[in-house]
Amino acid sequence: MAEIKSTLDLVMEKTRHLRLSGEEKEEQKVKAFKKKLNGLLQQYGDKTLDMKRFRKEFYALGGRFDLDAKSFLKNEILDKMTLAQPNSHLMDLLEEFCGGETGKLKSIISAYQAANAAASKKIIEQTKAELTKNHHISGTAVMPNLDADSRWHSEVQRIWIKFEQLLNQEKDAQKTAEY
Repeated sequence: MAEIKSTLDLVMEKTRHLRLSGEEKEEQKVKAFKKKLNGLLQQYGDKTLDMKRFRKEFYALGGRFDLDAKSFLKNEILDKMTLAQPNSHLMDLLEEFCGGETGKLKSIISAYQAANAAASKKIIEQTKAELTKNHHISGTAVMPNLDADSRWHSEVQRIWIKFEQLLNQEKDAQKTAEY
């Protein structure tokens, strides 16, 4: 009677002569390292790892994969930074592990938040003035709906584009900087 083979047995039989090149092995190693590193970063961001535990896990991971772990960490941190999210935990890691200068990054993000707040205040005041002038509606209970205001959306987009460009330039400078 013929032997019934599993799918895995068939695949293994057909591919037993295939071997990974050195370059492919290195790519897989880097990919696996980045996946583990991103897991650590996620845990640190979720506050399930404190700085001490992150340090221990990070150095163990770097030793296990025999890679320039700090360089990968710096790039992953910078790739994760955005204008829209709080980045303090990422800034802490960049300073602590990579010796990175975060002053410019912090000032760009802070300037973005200030510009956003100023634009919001300006458009709220303009809308209130228009309501008072055109419809005789005024008072402390009047609060314009910015989400429905096309001026607000175009202003937010303009501010975002400007500061996103500045942030990306600084992130690129940080990635190539030697610390």
